[in-house]
Amino acid sequence: MASENEEKEAVRVAVKEILSEEDMDVVTEGMVRKKAAERAGVEVSAPWFKGFVKQLIQEFVSARQDKSKRGEEEEEKGDENAGSQESSKAMLAEGEDEIICQLSGKRNVSVQNFRGKALVSIREYYEKDGKTLPSSKGISLTIDQWEALKKELPAIRQAIESLQ
Repeated sequence: MASENEEKEAVRVAVKEILSEEDMDVVTEGMVRKKAAERAGVEVSAPWFKGFVKQLIQEFVSARQDKSKRGEEEEEKGDENAGSQESSKAMLAEGEDEIICQLSGKRNVSVQNFRGKALVSIREYYEKDGKTLPSSKGISLTIDQWEALKKELPAIRQAIESLQ
């Protein structure tokens, strides 16, 4: 049987992964607790569990806000140095998608500005009133996540080749 400290560490890792994967505008504390308990193999009824997960969520949100503030400060410094050059991020209106390529009939790769953050999305789209709109089916990657994925492309290619 794992000690409480080992269980807490497993929960900490699970919560961090869950919060990194989930849409923070949709996910609830209860959803995070349930998923973390499943991933870490911990009983939800453990006396320390609920408060501990709440603390981890608060720390994650706080760190994310701090990082966002630092990013805005760095962006302002970058804008001062950029002169008249506008980034594609600045040119995209809030919530507007710029479809970069079509992967299949309804699946596209797009770049969008969401709450001041640039996101790379691989998403299914649908038609409504003559407009192509993104559905909830897909994934949006932050620039850090996109860079991490790009870095691992050779390993992904190698894994695909080994399966063929």
